[in-house]
Amino acid sequence: MENFVEKKLSLDYDVANQQLASYAHVCKISEGSLDGAVLFSGSVIARDNIIHPLQGDYLLVSNARHDNLVSLYMSPLEKRFKDEGMCLKDIQPTDRRYVINVFKGTFMLVVEDARKNRVATFEFWYKWDMLYVPKRQT
Repeated sequence: MENFVEKKLSLDYDVANQQLASYAHVCKISEGSLDGAVLFSGSVIARDNIIHPLQGDYLLVSNARHDNLVSLYMSPLEKRFKDEGMCLKDIQPTDRRYVINVFKGTFMLVVEDARKNRVATFEFWYKWDMLYVPKRQT
């Protein structure tokens, strides 16, 4: 990992305990059952209602929990504090999250409400390995 990436991540994350990630890590982060972030190079495309692309060499997928609600954030690493990126706020505990169309270098994360209506679909394309970096323990 490049030096400036380590410095950026080390603010909130335990860089020493990073590991290879997969689509399962992204799904668990969206559920709020995994604390940490996935770092990758490639793009994320929001595919429902409005098509919104996000691409870069260092994209970060993370979450925030408030009570039973989970918010999913995707942004370039260098801009994650400036609200530049994509956010799916307040995912309900009854919402279903699952992954489809898994191929080498791509997968789609789907979020559906309790009535099976799609809330959001995110198409992930990654160039190299994805990394999971756990949250720093305080």
